[in-house]
Amino acid sequence: MKSTLASNTALPAGATRARAGAAAGALLLSCSDVERLLTPDECISAVEDTFRQHALGKAPAPGILGLHAEDGSFHIKAALLTLGEPYFAAKANANFPHNGARHGLPTIQGIVVLCEAVTGQPLAVMDSMAITALRTAAATAVAAKYLARKNCRTALICGCGGQGPAQLRALLRVRGPERIYACDQDAEKARAFAAALGAETGLPITTVSDLPRAVAESDIVVTCTTARHYFITREMVRRAATCTRNWARSSPGSSPCARARKKRSFSIRAARRCRMLQRRSPSTGGRFETAGARAFHSMPDFHGGCHAF
Repeated sequence: MKSTLASNTALPAGATRARAGAAAGALLLSCSDVERLLTPDECISAVEDTFRQHALGKAPAPGILGLHAEDGSFHIKAALLTLGEPYFAAKANANFPHNGARHGLPTIQGIVVLCEAVTGQPLAVMDSMAITALRTAAATAVAAKYLARKNCRTALICGCGGQGPAQLRALLRVRGPERIYACDQDAEKARAFAAALGAETGLPITTVSDLPRAVAESDIVVTCTTARHYFITREMVRRAATCTRNWARSSPGSSPCARARKKRSFSIRAARRCRMLQRRSPSTGGRFETAGARAFHSMPDFHGGCHAF
């Protein structure tokens, strides 16, 4: 994707190049353009590298602004990162949880603006929905890569909406579970997810309604919901399982996962050897998390973390 943005000729089909005076203009990329240009593997690699740079102090902390509307909220996040050259990016996302039921629209909508950070020249303006889904799922994949057991047999996806498919696809890039559980408050969404992703991946995907039992039987638990209160407690999770949480944050401190006491594990030590810096997380009562989760904690829309039990 970077090479496409750097090129004056390799434009994706349907993309528009705007021009201001004699200066080269910015690419305008639709959601389908982004999906075609940004692969899950590229996104996972980029997220892993960015988390590592942030943990090592090589990237400045992001700037964040949040504003609440009557039925949702707007979040703006901006960051600087050097990838051979310095770049600036800002994402403005709208998060309206009732959009689907009320208006038939996605919960998350928005744009990303990319500029080079030498002269400030705009390089691209792109739809943020695909990037948000891919980036959030990539963070789960990075967490699983360093914290989840390699011989995991069962994974549970809690939340079968727009984020669920991206989470499963990314997880399967780094781990190979033999079976998948799908859980959602809307049973029809869970069935549709199981049918579509089962056909796509070739894996047996079973819908579940008994959440405690499904959590207890899973080696990896992924939550991607708009829950206001936690619904997974520490007692549900089997030892050596890994939980990742991603949710459209609707209130400060909300999380699908209950507070847990600090407990060191082999996975944490392995992550430290890979220089994925850990810290104590106040949102989980002291649970160690990866640097990726630390960076994630500063993001007010899809908030996330990862834990090894």
